[in-house]
Amino acid sequence: MKKKLALRSAKLASESQKIKGTSNVCTAYEHQPKDPDERRHGILFGVIDVNGNPKHSEDLIEIIIDTFHSEYYQDLDKDPLESFEDALSKINEELGEFTGNGHTFWMGKLNAILAVYADDTIHITQTGKSEAYLYRGGKESHITEDLAGDNVNPLRTFVNITSGELSEGDKISILSSGILATCSPEEIAKYATKYHPKVAVNHIADMIEGLGGSYGQNAVIILEFMTPDALANEVLDDEPDEIWLKGTSKKEIMAERTTTVLQKIFKYIRLGAAVAGEFYTQTLAPKAVSAFKAVRAKISGKMERPAKKDELSDVLTETDEVLEGFEREEVPETEDIEIFEEDRPEVKAESQPSYKSEIRIKESDEAPGKARLEKTKGSILKNLGSLYGSATNLKAIKRTKKKLPKIKKNYYLAIGVLVLLIFIPYLYITKVGRSDAKTKKEEQAQLVQIDEKVAQANTLAAQNEKQKASAVLEDALKMTEGLSDSKYFSEEAKKKLDEIKSQLQSITQTVDASPAILADLAGVAQSDVVGIYSIKNNFYVIGQKGDVSKVEKGSGKASIIQTSGNVEGNVVAAAALPSIRTIEILTDKPSVYEYDADDDSITEKKASDGWEKAVDIDSYGTSLYLLSSDGPGIYKHTRTSSGYSKASPYLDNPEEAANPTTLRIDSDVYILGGTGELKKFTSGKKQDFTIKDLPVTLSSANKLYTDTVTDKVLIGSGTDKYVVVVGKDGTYKGRYISNDFVDMKYISIEDNKVYVATKNKILSFEIK
Repeated sequence: MKKKLALRSAKLASESQKIKGTSNVCTAYEHQPKDPDERRHGILFGVIDVNGNPKHSEDLIEIIIDTFHSEYYQDLDKDPLESFEDALSKINEELGEFTGNGHTFWMGKLNAILAVYADDTIHITQTGKSEAYLYRGGKESHITEDLAGDNVNPLRTFVNITSGELSEGDKISILSSGILATCSPEEIAKYATKYHPKVAVNHIADMIEGLGGSYGQNAVIILEFMTPDALANEVLDDEPDEIWLKGTSKKEIMAERTTTVLQKIFKYIRLGAAVAGEFYTQTLAPKAVSAFKAVRAKISGKMERPAKKDELSDVLTETDEVLEGFEREEVPETEDIEIFEEDRPEVKAESQPSYKSEIRIKESDEAPGKARLEKTKGSILKNLGSLYGSATNLKAIKRTKKKLPKIKKNYYLAIGVLVLLIFIPYLYITKVGRSDAKTKKEEQAQLVQIDEKVAQANTLAAQNEKQKASAVLEDALKMTEGLSDSKYFSEEAKKKLDEIKSQLQSITQTVDASPAILADLAGVAQSDVVGIYSIKNNFYVIGQKGDVSKVEKGSGKASIIQTSGNVEGNVVAAAALPSIRTIEILTDKPSVYEYDADDDSITEKKASDGWEKAVDIDSYGTSLYLLSSDGPGIYKHTRTSSGYSKASPYLDNPEEAANPTTLRIDSDVYILGGTGELKKFTSGKKQDFTIKDLPVTLSSANKLYTDTVTDKVLIGSGTDKYVVVVGKDGTYKGRYISNDFVDMKYISIEDNKVYVATKNKILSFEIK
């Protein structure tokens, strides 16, 4: 059942004033009945301005408002649209009577919009030059175009009505003719879509006063439609919901305009001086100093100036480093090996270090025979020691050698080679044979264990213990993958692997995602990707160093927008505010920066009492929610004209959100715990929410996504390379796997297409 929408609003109007004998009277009218029956019947709005005699203009406005109110609530059993039509018919009659009494000044000078909000539907009528606009999904619609009545016949002043059903997040601005003479619809839309209505009218008031005071018929009403839960969580007490602009004389207006022009002139003079100063300090002065040093160095070289002590030291250090790097090696200490007495070389008395560094020098050609024999003999004995692995064997061989008749030393080499040729192949074959037999036996045992696990999984699945069954099959799968390169059982392992995968996919509703590459971020993203954030037809990629890139959803074309260095600290997380085309970036300082997609700027946003340290951030409407890293807790900050309000705790019992990793919001708040548990909170209270018949474990999950548009929740794991899809009613929809998910940084969904951001790519795949 669709939630009934709630309303929040703000108004702006200017006091009547007189310039050259012409008076402008305007008002912004809103009636929200306290009586429940009247409130159900509808809420009334009106923006009216008249250019004429002040007293009579005020009388005219009073007639319209009083008639509108009294006639609309005359019969609460009528359909709201029928009551609205009756009220307009009665207003036209009253205007005819007013004109019949000789008051014709207003004809052609009345600009008004009257509206009724009832049953999530808006009904609007118009006369004159007042206008109304609807803002939905980042788009602006002129809903009163060609709606004006007759400005000559009073009985047809209000004749046309437009009606439309409203959705969550819609906003409407109702604007007087004076506002539209001062500000463009685009300027109004910028504030109306980006800010809370109270904040928006403050900005519009500042803009009007900055353009010369309130010398037009200025009246504005901004409406925002949202769920009752969201409205209950919105607190913005620091801003007024009704603003009156004081009238200003023409002299004061001209003085203010002149002051503004002078301020701008001085501003540009200061800016020019700052640019010149920066050019001197950053460019001109360093180049001049560099050129002077170069000239001085040339002069010094010609004069052959003696080197100073520190300079000589530097030269020696550099030479020493070059020598140390030249064919340098470590020579190990000679092993203590028993050798024949007659072959023992002379050893000098002084001891040598275990390792030494030396510069290698070519050996002398003196006594080459003896030197080579000693070197060869030591090499054979060392190799034999490595082969047989024990000093006992070496000594036995050497004792055998002592019993041999005296022969020429040149034959020792031949005897050593013969021993190697006979014994080494035998030892190798014996060792390999034993090893192969052991390996084969172990792999056979693994095959038996795999069969046992598959049988166990079948039993669990028959008992509807799907999660346990899938866990057992996952173990069997890993064991089977380990045998895929087996010398003896690779074919059997591959066959079992296909069977286990098929069985696992059936139990867990697992599908091979086979993702396509939407965009290659290599060379575009300037640092590790934190996330991708959707605004209209583009994804904006935020890097850990604050760099921003843009990827077109249609073509996948990627481009750099902002390089790193624009934020202080490392980026922890970010949250998109699509309705106002911004992305709020949270750093570990902690700070929050705002990227504006309209002008590609990044500015720091302040909170009244500062920002909390947090592990994640998300938005709802234009409010931010921070998931605390200093113990469990979620803190909400409402957007204000100067940044964001002070934090207000969201959770009634923060301990219910212990050990969180990430959060996402769709009016409800979803938190993913460190063990993969998904929790749901509504208005700060934990709900009874579980994933029904979940056949897989989510213990490695650390990515989460949902929003106000999709009816699904995504849970992801880069460790186990999956994306699990869950309905918002807790229904398990399936699991999608791919080895390409190993570097998963962020997940998102639009319609039935899932996007996965990895270390250097954006991947996409369709879900059923």
